[in-house]
Amino acid sequence: MRNAYTTYLTMTGADSALAWFIFTVSAIYQVTVVGLDPLQLVLVGTTLEATAFFFEVPTGIVADVYSRKLSIVIGYVMMGIGFIVEGAFPFFATVLLAQVIWGAGWTFTSGATEAWLTDEIGEARAGRAFLRGAQIAQFTLLGRRSCPLSRFRSGMVSPPSRGLQSSATILSPVLALFVKTTTDDR
Repeated sequence: MRNAYTTYLTMTGADSALAWFIFTVSAIYQVTVVGLDPLQLVLVGTTLEATAFFFEVPTGIVADVYSRKLSIVIGYVMMGIGFIVEGAFPFFATVLLAQVIWGAGWTFTSGATEAWLTDEIGEARAGRAFLRGAQIAQFTLLGRRSCPLSRFRSGMVSPPSRGLQSSATILSPVLALFVKTTTDDR
């Protein structure tokens, strides 16, 4: 049970931190390398959201009927493949294809992660785990806000403040592990 709890917290923190990074890089890539115009960018976002909408039920059936763990693994593999396809082939059509792959992959994890954790640790402990996961995600958000990587790359951050921002980025997820979680046990 403890292993599932730790795995869930690790996944939540990594998702929060890395999703920001990949979406930032992806947007910059789509504009600068692929050369998408505003209409194409809207179509990319619409493709992603439409895919997530249409695949939510079928992928939920996979998680409920076959295996939640399998659904999570399939989802992360598909999301990774989607990002690789987008980066490997800088064309509008392949960016759209990548959004379909990524959107379908995301729906495999949507809800399956929480259901898996609840199955593993029980409903009584799941609420506390979800709260702790949200805290960790918020602390990674704090680290992202205090230390944008793009500012480091462009030299917009002065050298004395770089150390402080790097410390905030590194320490935020670590500190999240020590924040006391309080819940009402009614």
